[in-house]
Amino acid sequence: GNLGIGARAQPNHPLLASVEGFDLGQSSYHTQVGLTSGSSLIASWTNGAVAAAERSVRGTGRVLGLNMFPGSSDVLPDGWVSSTPGARLMTNALNHVARSDMDVLVIGSPFGVDGSGDIRNKVKATGRVTGRIDLADAETSTPSQQLLEAYSGVAVWTNSPPADKALLGNVLAGYNETAGGVVTLVGASTATFGPTGRWTAEQFSPLAALGSPAYEPNLTLGSSLLPGHPLLAGVDAFNNGVLGAIDAFNESPGARRVVNYSNGRVLGAERQRGIRPVVGLNFFAPSSTVFANGWLASTDGGILITNALTRVKDRLPCPADFNEDGFLDFFDFDDFVTCFESGVCPPGRSGDYDGDGFADFFDFDAFVADFENGC
Repeated sequence: GNLGIGARAQPNHPLLASVEGFDLGQSSYHTQVGLTSGSSLIASWTNGAVAAAERSVRGTGRVLGLNMFPGSSDVLPDGWVSSTPGARLMTNALNHVARSDMDVLVIGSPFGVDGSGDIRNKVKATGRVTGRIDLADAETSTPSQQLLEAYSGVAVWTNSPPADKALLGNVLAGYNETAGGVVTLVGASTATFGPTGRWTAEQFSPLAALGSPAYEPNLTLGSSLLPGHPLLAGVDAFNNGVLGAIDAFNESPGARRVVNYSNGRVLGAERQRGIRPVVGLNFFAPSSTVFANGWLASTDGGILITNALTRVKDRLPCPADFNEDGFLDFFDFDDFVTCFESGVCPPGRSGDYDGDGFADFFDFDAFVADFENGC
């Protein structure tokens, strides 16, 4: 009984991150199985039996097998010990098979700080984005919309004003309308350092931007307004560092706040005006790996960025499912009318349905049209 993780055939595999001390329990339920053809061993139990293995074929997905019974001691007295990191083990497995083959372009205005390279390294380290991650320097020139359209998602951050703020904003708005999703980090949502043009005029950003970044150091992960949201998968800790730069205190009208900082400021929010979502991450892109005062590299900023990039790959859930219960029905209609008339809304929703900054009959008409068209 009471097996643990033994020999690690792939010690740096993402499955094994932060699972030290796992206890399979008194009965240590598992089977004596071998590996199928084409599979690779990740780790063994302390008795030598297979603990985890995977098989992956590019283009058809990834299968990871955990040789354990999923019930913990919370529901089964001799299940895996719930005070040990079994939940982390299963979360790591789910995150690993949820990898994306998307291609990403990181657009930065760096002013001598390698935030773009740091994003690339942190995202690649998760093993969940296996396509290209390329870099573009908006400090010297503005990438074209045609270039952006070669990528599944774009991340934008700034440390100085881009070469042409209005042109960059127009390019990002056009890309989001026709091709893909966008992740913004600090600098990209302020008037001083961020894109302008259509991006700000038509409120693509989910963050209610300040004129210039504010500085609130060493903020940590706060409350989640949308528990279970994919942005937070595998995120246990975050610290925005000694610099503590933030672009916003709140989400923009019509956006959904996903998670707070420890002081109640917005840490992450999302909205969709174009063909794919925009996720706003309210922290400076470079970690302490490349910038001493950046977000602490020992926390989960890289996972947050990766989750945001994989989030913007797909459309958000049906907007007319206003209470987000997975069904489009008259409960949604009633909830929208109540929200529109009284301001009492489901979490993360508002009466400003079209996200233009005003709750008016254009919002009512837009909701009714989406409701009648279905999802």
